[in-house]
Amino acid sequence: MNMPFNEIFKHHGSLIFFIDENQHKTYQAFQQDIEKQAILYEQNHQDQFKVVVKNQNQYLFLVEIFSLWMIKKIPILISPKATSAYEALLFNQVPIEENDIIDEALILFTSGTTDTPKGISLTFSNIQFQINSFSRYFNTHPSERYFLNLPLNHVGGLMLALRAFFLGGTLTTVDHDQFTYLSLVPHQLDQWLSDQHLRASLTKAKAILIGGALLSTELKTRAKKLSLPIYETYGMTETASFIALNGEILPESEIKLSPKGIVFLKGPMLARGYYQHKKFIEIQEWFETSDIGSLDAKKIFSFVGRKDRMLVSGGENISSDEIKKAAMSVIGVKEAYVVALPDEKWGDIVTLLYESEDNINSEIKNHLSTVLHPYHVPKYIFRTHFSELQEIKISMGSLKTIAYNMFLKDLFSHTYIMNSPEKPTIVILHGFMESKEDWTFLTYHFIKSYNFLLIDLPGHGLSEITPFSSLHEIQNRLRDFIFLFTPRPILIGYSMGGRVALNLTEHYLKPELLILISASLGLETKMAQEQRLEQDLNLFKKISESYTLLEFFRDWYSAPMFLPYLKSKNFEKDILDKSTNNYKSWEASLRFFSQGNFPLKKVPTFTYPIHYISGSEDKKYLNSGVTNQMHILRAGHNPHKTHPAELLLKLANILEQ
Repeated sequence: MNMPFNEIFKHHGSLIFFIDENQHKTYQAFQQDIEKQAILYEQNHQDQFKVVVKNQNQYLFLVEIFSLWMIKKIPILISPKATSAYEALLFNQVPIEENDIIDEALILFTSGTTDTPKGISLTFSNIQFQINSFSRYFNTHPSERYFLNLPLNHVGGLMLALRAFFLGGTLTTVDHDQFTYLSLVPHQLDQWLSDQHLRASLTKAKAILIGGALLSTELKTRAKKLSLPIYETYGMTETASFIALNGEILPESEIKLSPKGIVFLKGPMLARGYYQHKKFIEIQEWFETSDIGSLDAKKIFSFVGRKDRMLVSGGENISSDEIKKAAMSVIGVKEAYVVALPDEKWGDIVTLLYESEDNINSEIKNHLSTVLHPYHVPKYIFRTHFSELQEIKISMGSLKTIAYNMFLKDLFSHTYIMNSPEKPTIVILHGFMESKEDWTFLTYHFIKSYNFLLIDLPGHGLSEITPFSSLHEIQNRLRDFIFLFTPRPILIGYSMGGRVALNLTEHYLKPELLILISASLGLETKMAQEQRLEQDLNLFKKISESYTLLEFFRDWYSAPMFLPYLKSKNFEKDILDKSTNNYKSWEASLRFFSQGNFPLKKVPTFTYPIHYISGSEDKKYLNSGVTNQMHILRAGHNPHKTHPAELLLKLANILEQ
């Protein structure tokens, strides 16, 4: 069977098929490019029945697929990022001799439960069924636009492109373009929701297909507030894309469950089989997956989890056994385990734990980078000692605990000063454009009575902002990190750190005591929030060669609330030291830490002791509404910089109560 290429070109020849930043290609131009490439393939691959396609250019990737179809050859789709060794590994899984199944359309690779990738054989019938099902479900029309931002060697990106072509649509890779349909994985949806222009594009879409990982509650809530047409998909390469949308099983498709909840699939979308170990394995009428699911009384399907050790990160299926085997081949590694840490952006964070006499992180990472697909290399690699667990058979729960604790300590640069396990722990959260180093002076005066944990907030000091996708995620991780040291901290938060501390104590943890210094309890109105957020996101836009960071500081600290600091003897040295920082990290942090992102002001009902300290010249924060409030005479917004002795005295009075 062949797909009706000629009919498509005949009916839509003058319409635009493909758009990127550099070109607009009509269906007719696409046809001409296919015919030219087909001639080249005929000349260069006369004796090959199956040909690798792995072009970096999305448009040319499609041209190559269609040109191979035109000359009756089968495309083997491989990631353009695959190394030559990895490409050879995949290609060798597929028998090169001509196949007598004339309906075979292409081969896509997906990791199996072993360390050998499987080449899924999709037929033209599979593809046609998926296109027809999509068209009926969404009542598609010619000239609708399909946004392509997933790789074409993955079934999600490939099927979106093929739907666009066979339904007479326009395929675009320009994210600020208007489009009707698009496919995203959850972390991409988060990025789009966080960008004003991309968010506007989402609101105009007819359908947003979400796959690759489960949507977090937060993402669902954010999408629901915008009334976005979200369709959570369930499917896999073996089903040529999805078989269910928002739990609704597509017509002519079936899902049944074993007594243990294992998912079995049946229908015209099901691939004819797969290649593995240079053999072809035919898929039976009912295909047993590695998934566990549930069906309610109305036959609405819900994905529960996986029965094997397959991980899914950013929509990519990753075999933990493959990674472990590769790590264990590195000289010096005694033992290795792969665990998945939950993440709202990526689904799974692939983490490798290993034991060795020496720290050989770089050697392991270098080796894994040469033998694994780039997406399969663990994001985090930690050295540990499994013998300390004192378990005959190490449990996955113990491994995840070790991995998560090390992951948290990697996320947050910190200083922990321990006096005694019996002593209470003071946790200090610094202000905007500061770091933990700005508050070390407190430790010298109270170290005999307290343990101290000083934390660089993300985007400040040595803590990166890039691992985080939302304020909620930061607060969750920060809570878990603090709990590594103390279950009931004494929290001290200054300015930005104060609102972080207040939000933490209201929603994430209960402190022994909360001390806020020059911190806002929230803005009064929604409009004030929006204005503050916009102001903060544009805060650093003026910085250029003619307007330096040093000049920015002088302008910033000229506000009335900072005047005592501006006039202090340490000011010039402080801002000179600060000017060596990368302000881009501070700028990125405002996407989460802007005062406009925190809850509106309300009359607080605290279930724990709280004290508030401010400078008498800081009119903005002079009257917070907190009952236990203290003022430092002649101090502004930065009492720790201008009046450290007076601040220490106030803190001593609070802590000694």
